[in-house]
Amino acid sequence: MNDEKSIISNDDLCSSIDSNDFDVDEVLSYESIEDSKGARSKRNFNDCDDSVLIDEVKETDILCGRGGGINVHPGNRSFRNLVKTHQEIYLKAKKKLKPAIGASIVQILHNKGFRFLKKDFVTGAYYRISDSRARDKTCQALVSI
Repeated sequence: MNDEKSIISNDDLCSSIDSNDFDVDEVLSYESIEDSKGARSKRNFNDCDDSVLIDEVKETDILCGRGGGINVHPGNRSFRNLVKTHQEIYLKAKKKLKPAIGASIVQILHNKGFRFLKKDFVTGAYYRISDSRARDKTCQALVSI
């Protein structure tokens, strides 16, 4: 399949994010939350259950791993295109903001119906990875694509 046949077009994804989405205060809200005393504490990104098996891989899934099959999967193509579009913003951001930028991209993808999946090579089944792992994958992609 080519990029034009994916369920959600790259233009739709890219229009979801622009440089205005990365206002410092807004971006920080994805990474941390304030407690009642005003102190910042790290947000728990582990709201996905790593043990939930996925029955069917969809075109809007982003598959973790390596190899040709993963690289040509429509969800991974859309993911890479979105990352390329926002790589400059990420690379120019201060170190403190980079995880929040990755987390906001993950959240936007989740809102569009995308899931980050990893294959269990023992059973052959896929499972959904945590938001923390998805954020790490996104940040790595923002550096290396």
